[in-house]
Amino acid sequence: VLAVPNPLRSQQGIDYAPLQQLLQAGKWQPANELTSVLLLKAAKQEQQGYLKAIDTRRLACSDLQIVDRLWKT
Repeated sequence: VLAVPNPLRSQQGIDYAPLQQLLQAGKWQPANELTSVLLLKAAKQEQQGYLKAIDTRRLACSDLQIVDRLWKT
């Protein structure tokens, strides 16, 4: 049996489904805040609490593509 990949779960195991739900409900402020939290997690900067320019190198393209696609739809 082949597993079907979840298009809202990144290669790092981050689940973007809650973000999708907020965006579909038009809850822009909570979606914006969750986006920040998820990107910090994707860059492994949760402890730091913010991203420096150099930290963006830790972000996988797949994570950025998922977030971009969710915000555009």
